[in-house]
Amino acid sequence: KSLGAAVERLSHDLYESQVHFVQELLQNADDNRYGEGQSESPMMSLHLRTEGNSPFFYTTNNELGMTERDVAAICDIARSSKQFNSSTTTGCKGIGFKSVFRVCSQPHVLSGQWRFRFSSGGLGMLTPCWICDNEYSDLPDEVQEAHRAGHTIIYLPLEPVMVAGIQTAMTELESDVAQLLFFRRLTTVKLCYPNGRYVELTAEAASPEAPRSITTRSSWEASSPGKTNSNSASGPVRSSTRFEVFSEFNGQICIALADDEEPPPAWIYSCLPVRPVGFHFSIQAPFHTTASRTDIHRDPFNAGLRDGVIAAFLGACSKSESVAQRALSHLGPEPVDSFWRTAWQAILRGMTNVACVATSSGTLAKPASCLSRGDLPIVEWISDDVLLESCGKHFAATSNRKDALQQLGVQTFGLEHLVCIIQFEDGRWLQEQWQSDAWPSFFSELYASLADSAKAELSTLDTLTTLKVFPVEGSDARSEKKFAAASQVYIKPLKDVPSETDYMKVQRKVVDILDLQLEPKLGVRGRRFLDLLGMKELDAETLVDKALRDLLHFSFDSDVVGKEAEAMFWAELDVMKWAYFNDRCDDDGLTQLCRRNLESNAFRSRSQLQRTGWQLLGACLRYPLNKTWRCLSELTLVSILGLQRQLPDLVADRICKFLAFPVRHTPEPGEPHTLRTPPLRDDEKGLFEWEVFFHALGCNPPQLNRGLGLNIELALMLGKPLASGEFWHRACSLRGGLDYVDSVLDEPVSRKVRRHFSTLPVPQLVGIRPAVVSLHDLFLRSEFRTLAGDHLDYIADIPDNDRVKKRLRQLGMCLELDPRSLLKCLYIMRLRGVDDVAVAAEIYTQLGGFGYTPQRETPLLLVPRRHNPHYVAPGNCMWESPWRHPFLQESCPVPILEPHYSRFQGGASDVVKRWISQDPVTPAKQAHILCNTHMAAIKRALEKQRTEQIQQSILGHNLAWPKSYVTDRWPSRSLSIFREVLGQLFDLLFKSRASGCEEALQVIREYFQRNALIVIPNFDGVPDGQDPVSAHLVQAADAFWSVSPEVEDHPTARFALRHFYADIGEPWMAKAFFVSIGVEEIKTYFMTLPGGRPVQSMTGLREGLPVRADPATAFGAEPAARRPTSARWENLDDRTSPICSRQHSGFGSRDGRQSAHHHGPGCAGSAAAAAQTPSASSTAPQPQRIWRRIGFCPPFKVETSDGQGQRPPPGFDSSPLVEALKLFNLDPYQVSLAYDPTERCVCDQELKLDVRSAWLVRDMELDQIEAIVFWVLQLTHAVTHSQFPSVSINEAWLRAFIDNLLPKLRMML
Repeated sequence: KSLGAAVERLSHDLYESQVHFVQELLQNADDNRYGEGQSESPMMSLHLRTEGNSPFFYTTNNELGMTERDVAAICDIARSSKQFNSSTTTGCKGIGFKSVFRVCSQPHVLSGQWRFRFSSGGLGMLTPCWICDNEYSDLPDEVQEAHRAGHTIIYLPLEPVMVAGIQTAMTELESDVAQLLFFRRLTTVKLCYPNGRYVELTAEAASPEAPRSITTRSSWEASSPGKTNSNSASGPVRSSTRFEVFSEFNGQICIALADDEEPPPAWIYSCLPVRPVGFHFSIQAPFHTTASRTDIHRDPFNAGLRDGVIAAFLGACSKSESVAQRALSHLGPEPVDSFWRTAWQAILRGMTNVACVATSSGTLAKPASCLSRGDLPIVEWISDDVLLESCGKHFAATSNRKDALQQLGVQTFGLEHLVCIIQFEDGRWLQEQWQSDAWPSFFSELYASLADSAKAELSTLDTLTTLKVFPVEGSDARSEKKFAAASQVYIKPLKDVPSETDYMKVQRKVVDILDLQLEPKLGVRGRRFLDLLGMKELDAETLVDKALRDLLHFSFDSDVVGKEAEAMFWAELDVMKWAYFNDRCDDDGLTQLCRRNLESNAFRSRSQLQRTGWQLLGACLRYPLNKTWRCLSELTLVSILGLQRQLPDLVADRICKFLAFPVRHTPEPGEPHTLRTPPLRDDEKGLFEWEVFFHALGCNPPQLNRGLGLNIELALMLGKPLASGEFWHRACSLRGGLDYVDSVLDEPVSRKVRRHFSTLPVPQLVGIRPAVVSLHDLFLRSEFRTLAGDHLDYIADIPDNDRVKKRLRQLGMCLELDPRSLLKCLYIMRLRGVDDVAVAAEIYTQLGGFGYTPQRETPLLLVPRRHNPHYVAPGNCMWESPWRHPFLQESCPVPILEPHYSRFQGGASDVVKRWISQDPVTPAKQAHILCNTHMAAIKRALEKQRTEQIQQSILGHNLAWPKSYVTDRWPSRSLSIFREVLGQLFDLLFKSRASGCEEALQVIREYFQRNALIVIPNFDGVPDGQDPVSAHLVQAADAFWSVSPEVEDHPTARFALRHFYADIGEPWMAKAFFVSIGVEEIKTYFMTLPGGRPVQSMTGLREGLPVRADPATAFGAEPAARRPTSARWENLDDRTSPICSRQHSGFGSRDGRQSAHHHGPGCAGSAAAAAQTPSASSTAPQPQRIWRRIGFCPPFKVETSDGQGQRPPPGFDSSPLVEALKLFNLDPYQVSLAYDPTERCVCDQELKLDVRSAWLVRDMELDQIEAIVFWVLQLTHAVTHSQFPSVSINEAWLRAFIDNLLPKLRMML
């Protein structure tokens, strides 16, 4: 019982894991005997079955079979059939098989003829029981089949709780394929799972130190009868794991390194797996293991084997490059076990000369050639290529373990490496980073890294102070960026210099200033680095002192001046300019320094030594000009008041000759005695500052007139700055600015040039007028804007400086309200056609307040009109109208001011009345006014106003019919209007004769004798008792006051004037008036019409009377032989034109229809129209025609009214017609060439031209200008006939119309 209990305890407590028996069975299979010539390789299969409620596990092994000795050994304890310390077997204790009792109570053994089983009770673990045939037949079929196949079978019936553990053990064996590498005989292990999947692991046979592979073949077993497997259709899956195997001590120690980029943790083996220790490579050695086989003893023997592992690994690194590449990966992290930690450290120490460190570039390098990145922020900006070029080292890849790198002696990136990179090839790395878009972040982290390094070791401050890492170049081109050391760089420029000026660039050229874009973008750690180095901001004293000393050194010691030196000269001079304007340089100190330099200068003169301050500095500074050194004080500026020439000489000369100006050039840059334009100028303001500064140094401004005349280009540009309030504020704010302006404008120039200053052109300042004004047209905004609004041009915001105001007055500008400036306002408003009565009234009020009295003929008073406001003299207007009738008030040719200015009581109205009353109206003048009013009323009634509107519409843009009419007022009111006129004439005539003045009578008689001004109602065809609807106009010679008794019954006697006007005034007045102007007092006879017909009407009377005038001019115009064309406008103002003549008297027909259309000369249908009688033309309206297009004469259409058409002649030149259309503001598509075979006018209904006119142009052989005039005449008729068919056209009308066209026609030609 004691022996049985001991065996049972040993089998259960010896091994920690219940499934350790799997490894023991594998070890026994490896120790078994196999035939030397057998066809199958040594193989062991592990099968786990879970069908039903009786799971089981069995193994098969194709060994030769058990011997009697083997059976005896398995049935005993510590009586193994294997020899101790044998190199051909592993186990020797004789207790390994007993581990199966942890999972099975009755293990079965089937091998050849042997069939027995054990039991777990008592000595049953040692005493086998034979398996009889009945029991044998109860075994699973697959077990029996494997036994019959000659395999050794270990069959283990299982409890269900054991299945999971065994399956896990099989899975671990599948994953840890390295174990097969260390079997002596066994080459194949097959794992069969309960679900039908099987995995076959095969070790490739090879020499001990040759690379070996473990092939894994996974597939599914065929389904057993009655079962299906969804995975059976899938084919086998093969994979291979390659190992490199190395050995030491004659193969006793082997290491296997998996060919994998990231090898998994591996085990140490003593044939069987022992445990993992942290390495990622497998170790096989005959370690002395503990009884449980879960660890090894820490004895000298195992320590010796451990040292052999170190030698094997280092030898593998030296023999295989692939192993060396993955050496650190195979080593893994530092082991926790001190026994194996010693080996890990020893291996790393032995790898110092092995290229085993993976670099960032993907290569391998020796540890001495590698650097770990460390903690400095800048390390992320350093590429492996930059580090290799500058330091000859590589960055270790981040995949390397830090503890391994430390043991390998890999250095950490530090300050000495960073300095080496910065200084490599004069800072090439910094230049490259500056050109990148992320340069602010780069420099921030660079300075933070340098600050961290300095804090860690203060002794490095001296090195950092001289390190050129600060960008200071002011140029925007990053490729030219300059880097300087901290000892030479200032953090910021002067604080009191505005950032938008050029002085920032200037300071960066004179001294090294940290780039302005960089400093705001530095982080807190980056700024801390600047403070650590003691960098400070630039101060004015340092900047000015350095610039002044460098300037004096440049002037006296420089022999060759290059572009860089010249740029430095201008930059330093710009600093001195800033010092001058901001009073940052003491004049006494400047004088002493300049005199010390002059005393050592061989070029000094006595006049130079007598100067002081800035004048002395100008004498000291020399500038190379045309290979000659000259003092600045001897040079002349090329610009003036911020302006300089831009036109070439040839262009400027031609402009001067065209304007009759003397040719004169300002010196070009680079000419002798001329100082070139500063290269740092950005705008005109900066150039003006340079001029003022150079003037302070003694330079001379360009002379506008020294016997050579005025430069036209500067003259055209000078007006702009002089008219700018900003310019004058700038001049006042600059030190010496006004002195420089005075030196320019007060030079000894001629009177012509001084007068020209006030007429300098100025671009428009206020308003929307697209014009250019002169300086003398400007007014001060603060004084005149409230008075004149936007009607004037202003200079705004001038400084409150007496010198400036005096200068502006000399230039002709108006700065205060006085009579001269107010009259100037009126003059400009008159030129610009301003009709603002309120503005004019305010100006009149201001003038009245100054006691101003205008001259009689001064056009001072504004008379607003709708389209043409004009100004009249006080002697040419009236305050009140003499007429009561509105129609006569509208027709009065003399301007009436009372409707416009009466609302300004107590102000402008009183002033205007006073000015008008100074020129009383004489009787003759009053007679002219009354007669002209009467003529204007008749003209409007006869649609003369409409005729004028027709002319204006043709010459303008609008070809529509005018909307305003006046004819509807006249017929019903003509008599009352004429009676009011007569009443005024009666009073004037008899009052003037009573005073002995006959001039009024002569004026009235001349008007009535030369013009048809007497109105006689027309009773032709009017039934008795009804008022006439029209009237006749006759001259004084054609009218009669009364008739003799013998002809009282004549039908024409009713037209006697006494019937209409005898009741005006006293009974004798009307008769006396008409007789005095030439009206026949008593008509004693009436002539008969041709054929003996009696005269029945006024028309018949006129036909029977002797002809007194040409029919074309009988009602308003003299014959051309007696009176020139220009005289037609006599006694009329600019609003009137001669009374339109008609071939028939009367204002209209009884039914209201317009009179018949009469063709004018030149119309194609005039001959046919003239042949018609008046009655026929008035009663037969022309039918509407249908036009058909028959061709195209570019750009005009060719049309006809029927099937027969005529086209223009071949080669017809239509360009003169196109030019003529421009005069009428017409496009070619609005006009067409037409032909009517009936000889009817083509333009009486639509805008067309007769195509025969084109043939006429060709036959007459007209040149271009003559053809244009010809087509203008043709278009005159065509436009009038097509747009205004009710207007009669005669030669007088046409002649007046052409007079209006002539100015535009001359301009076109």
